[in-house]
Amino acid sequence: MKIVLLIPPWNYSILKGNNSSRAKNADSDVTSLGILPPTGILCIGSALKAQGHFVNVIDGYFNGQDEILKIIIKTNPDVVGISTISCLWNETRKLCKAVKEALPDVKIILGGHHVNYAKGKSLEDIPETASIVIGQGEQTMIEIVKKLENGEKIEKIYYADPKKIPRYFEPDYELLDGPVNRYIPNIGLFCQLPFIHMFTTIGCGRHCAFCNVGKSTANLQIRNAPEIINEIQNNINKYNIKTINFYDDSSIFETNRNEAVKLCNEIIKQKISFKWSIYLTNFQLDDELLALMRSAGCFRIHCAIESGVQKNRDYIRGNHISLSLIEDQIARIKNSGIETYGRFMFGILNESYEEGRQTIQYARQLKLDYASFIRCLLAPGTKMFEDLSKMGKINKDISKWNYYNDFYQPYPMNNAQVSKLIKQAYINFYFKPSVLYNMVKKIHSLDELKKIAVFAKRFI
Repeated sequence: MKIVLLIPPWNYSILKGNNSSRAKNADSDVTSLGILPPTGILCIGSALKAQGHFVNVIDGYFNGQDEILKIIIKTNPDVVGISTISCLWNETRKLCKAVKEALPDVKIILGGHHVNYAKGKSLEDIPETASIVIGQGEQTMIEIVKKLENGEKIEKIYYADPKKIPRYFEPDYELLDGPVNRYIPNIGLFCQLPFIHMFTTIGCGRHCAFCNVGKSTANLQIRNAPEIINEIQNNINKYNIKTINFYDDSSIFETNRNEAVKLCNEIIKQKISFKWSIYLTNFQLDDELLALMRSAGCFRIHCAIESGVQKNRDYIRGNHISLSLIEDQIARIKNSGIETYGRFMFGILNESYEEGRQTIQYARQLKLDYASFIRCLLAPGTKMFEDLSKMGKINKDISKWNYYNDFYQPYPMNNAQVSKLIKQAYINFYFKPSVLYNMVKKIHSLDELKKIAVFAKRFI
């Protein structure tokens, strides 16, 4: 069968909206915030391609609605699969209507974070939809397409079994409607281009108060070192990749030390030349593993610290990792020669303004190499979202449900205080001679320098 998988049209201006105070920064956001390939639908595409189907993947960042519709009509697919989020729901609705008018027989399948949240209401909102998929979509899409091939009736709602660990399908970047090197990562993720991100696990073992990934994915599956090595080599050989970020919050470096050691040893043994970074949430890396990671090319660790106030970190992450343990881990990482990048959020439920100031001081105290300070990334359907909903503090306009709009009112702070804390944090952390000197000294490439310069303009 012929299948088109896509992300709806989007860009930073759309996300921010014309009324956003941050809309004027939309162009620079492309440089500083970056654009990542749609890994989820690329994995689904790989699964369907392995079954012998023709698959085309369209990224809505590079194609507007008219361009997407033209590609779909030209392809004349049997199935159109759309992965979408809440703030793009209106664009998704318009696109589905246009596709169905142009190709009445096509089957439209919806999935993604908004469908995971809205569930059956998605069908009411977009009646052109044949089915929705809740949870990870690889195996479910194989099942749906097989039924369609056999002329069988498909269900309106499919729930991926969260207890059934799916097979991993490596994302196939050749399915994209353009080269992979046009994607530019977020500031802090890379040291040299081209860049790609990868996963060492499938699913998520966490249930954080702000994130819905743990609620919609299967139980955590550990990928083995040879499989990961094979994907690394494929990316390097096909796309000349220089930097890889292991994007998972529950990576093997925290969940399976033995497999992490195997991976590092194999990278060293095969002399695979690339730089890489990981996310860290449990703060359990020992000196021996850190030294091995450094030898294998790890240049930076992104530390999910979130808050310098214990109760706020406990609420947002759902586990008790003491601030003293985090301090010890940061010191160990720095001693290993790996760069530290602390990540912090403001606007956590029940965080006061004074506690936000304590977080700024804590970030300075840790002597991190880099740090980011953002408004709390809140996803629909999460604990914090539901807690704020009960308090009447969520904007009912779902087109605003993204980081670039003040779609929720924090408590007890207000949005103006959160914005003030973010600005204060960047100025207090970075605008010190010692920090600026170390940043310049550690710049890895001209590409990285350009990103830092664009981002810094906001605070000068």
